[in-house]
Amino acid sequence: MRVLSKRPITSVLQGFARRISSNVTCRKVAPGISKVIEAPLLNSTHKELETANMEIARLRQELVRTRVQLDEARKDAITDPLTKLLNRRGFFEHFNRETARLERYQTHFSVAIMDIDNFKEVNTIYGHDGGDEALRTVTAAIKGAVRESDVVCRWGGEEVIIMFPETLLDSALRTAERIRRIVQVTDIHVAQDKSINRTISIGVASTVETGPEKIITIADEYLDRAKKTGKNKVVTG
Repeated sequence: MRVLSKRPITSVLQGFARRISSNVTCRKVAPGISKVIEAPLLNSTHKELETANMEIARLRQELVRTRVQLDEARKDAITDPLTKLLNRRGFFEHFNRETARLERYQTHFSVAIMDIDNFKEVNTIYGHDGGDEALRTVTAAIKGAVRESDVVCRWGGEEVIIMFPETLLDSALRTAERIRRIVQVTDIHVAQDKSINRTISIGVASTVETGPEKIITIADEYLDRAKKTGKNKVVTG
């Protein structure tokens, strides 16, 4: 990343002002020769003004480039490189903001944690490339099944977590069930001329039933129950 010049715009303007002040002082001290030096002074001042303007324009361009680079670096820091979903750090930025909104405005939100069923078999049979493709395909299907305002994150391994802002449990359950149905019919191209299908298990909790400090733990417990009772289902309390 390029580092913005340490010479700020204000220093350019201050230096320019000092030079103009020096010229004006010279004209006051030696008024008898003012006509002789007036034209060179004006020319010099004009050139210095042009130089200052060019320097300001350059610094502004560097500032814009630096801001873009910082934005890109921040985005990379909160994005999972494989699935392009948010990572945990990115998720908790949204989660903490939503928790603050809940405490201030008495709103509610729901959380769903989901896990791809029998994912280890994909890695065993088709290798890690096949597993990566399965993750990309399934997470894309999940992302496409929710609202723009919903926060989708790769939670770890083959797990995905979703936060549904301003959403009660019934609505979150309907969305989770829609996701489950979409995923089970999504074709995953794990190898040349070879497609498979996977199912997912989902646990859903809402801040209506539990506080935000426990909602992720509760949703994870419901996910565990779904895995232990047959998989390919949505479970809540």
